[in-house]
Amino acid sequence: MTLDSALIIRVNIKEEPGFFYADSQDLPGLHVCGKSPEQICATVIKAVKALFKHNRNMDVEVIPATVDKDNFPRMTGPCEQFVVQRLAA
Repeated sequence: MTLDSALIIRVNIKEEPGFFYADSQDLPGLHVCGKSPEQICATVIKAVKALFKHNRNMDVEVIPATVDKDNFPRMTGPCEQFVVQRLAA
């Protein structure tokens, strides 16, 4: 896969007793946990960068994006979006 334009990754965040857990159907292998949604956000950014570097040898920029839930009616739980873009060589 080449990443010539921005890619949107949807991340599902679930609250469990004592922690939050996040995964993504858009990015296999992304599974993180943290004590707060804010910590999840920071951890997701690091994990996405690491997965792209390890699996595709790509350096990418990862930025949290806002979610317009009206345009994503199939989403049933809390979800965040992240924009991933390849860094210039």
